[in-house]
Amino acid sequence: MAKKHMISEERQRELTKVAKGMKPFLPQNVTCHKEFQSNGKPFYLFKHADLGTLGRMFIMPNGNESQFMFDVMGEEDDPFIEQKKAIFLPMSQDICEQMEKGLGKGKGTVKPIALPSQLHTIKAEHITCKTCDALVAVIVYAEEATTAAELADHATIFYKKAKELNVPTWVLGKEMVSDMVSMTYFSIFNTLKIWPEREEARLLSEMEIDDLLCPLVEYHCDEEED
Repeated sequence: MAKKHMISEERQRELTKVAKGMKPFLPQNVTCHKEFQSNGKPFYLFKHADLGTLGRMFIMPNGNESQFMFDVMGEEDDPFIEQKKAIFLPMSQDICEQMEKGLGKGKGTVKPIALPSQLHTIKAEHITCKTCDALVAVIVYAEEATTAAELADHATIFYKKAKELNVPTWVLGKEMVSDMVSMTYFSIFNTLKIWPEREEARLLSEMEIDDLLCPLVEYHCDEEED
């Protein structure tokens, strides 16, 4: 049976100590925090204040050494993937250089490693034409999202599906209650349109959202005939 390589406790303490020193080398508006995979193994998640999750860093055993693996978050044709790479790739290089200074340069051969996939559960509503029942829009619910970055994360996760469905798609953040107007309280949402074109996040009331959806539902078949 092949011997299973693990990172020793002493080595793990060294890695943790050096990893804690990464903060001064992070770009502006980028944060890093430690999370755990389903198998209990740690990784580091990097987030940007506007773009959301940039990517992940894994520290993998490689013989008696450690191998650092970086994974950019998003599809290759995502409209923001190049912006993420422009921040994440130079940052990952800086981190590797700092790790080498603190731990020494490795002598082993870098081996290909399959990184764990990211599993997400996304709640989405399909809006259909009142006449022919064709799909005319999709609403993605990011019910706990309160920032543009959190909306962007949901947009990244759902991007491939939005492209496949090819109908207007919005991400709706956490529901908020506005001030009373005409003796009535109404809900507002931090909203991000992600397809067919990505727009800036903005606050929309429930009435404004209805104004966007109603023409798609009511006049879909009329447009088809034209």
